[in-house]
Amino acid sequence: MPCELHHPLRVAALLLGASLFACSSEPTGPQSTSNLAEVLNEASLSSLSGFSDIGAVLIAAPVMMPVVASGSPSSCGYDAASQRFVCAPVTSGGITFTRAFTLYDAAGSAQSQFSPTSTASLRTTSHLSGTVASAGSTFTIDNVDEGTVSGLLTGRHVLNGTSTSTTAGTFSGGPRAPTSEAMSNVSVAKIEGLVLPSRANKYPGPGTITADATFSFGTLPATTMHSVVQFTGTRCVTVSIAAPGSAPLIMSIDLSNPSATSCRP
Repeated sequence: MPCELHHPLRVAALLLGASLFACSSEPTGPQSTSNLAEVLNEASLSSLSGFSDIGAVLIAAPVMMPVVASGSPSSCGYDAASQRFVCAPVTSGGITFTRAFTLYDAAGSAQSQFSPTSTASLRTTSHLSGTVASAGSTFTIDNVDEGTVSGLLTGRHVLNGTSTSTTAGTFSGGPRAPTSEAMSNVSVAKIEGLVLPSRANKYPGPGTITADATFSFGTLPATTMHSVVQFTGTRCVTVSIAAPGSAPLIMSIDLSNPSATSCRP
């Protein structure tokens, strides 16, 4: 049974429902992979409905992660010493995005080029950092993602990865609430065994995402949260959000209808 929690956790649950719906409203992902750009997109934790900063999303932090185009694979050169591809940095609006990735065959050996018939997995690391200023608010962001997509030679692509994020700055409510308040958020998210959407099934799962985050705003006490998202491969996703001193809020989200208060397969 859902338990009564304070307002920020309820807002967080609503935000999460909307973000999951955005991720799963259309079929995505190939049955088998013939394009390196597709694989890089699958390996990006930030492509999964904002989960690169899931902690901030779940606690309704008043900042949205900026979207920075990652560039095409053609901008990534192979470095023989490290056996990985290093991509050219991309900077936009004060934010810089860097990425590197390694290709592996079925035996786990690194490859110097992508092949749709022999590349079995891909591991990528990315770093998003810089300062964003908008409407009187200023935030410094530092976000590191690591993700591995396996099963590329099959129709079942699986994502495992981690994301750490730190956001700090001042938030202004705009002309109607011009007073600035200090805000900070530190979060760690982990994706485990998440089967990615495909043409055969537009819903992710099975798989799990867990996140731990600490958020502070103005003079309010810092809030610490632990969240677990369990995917089933159906439109129903179970979400548990807990804060110290409160019973967990457990809810079922319908990916096909995020405004629904429950979901039955």
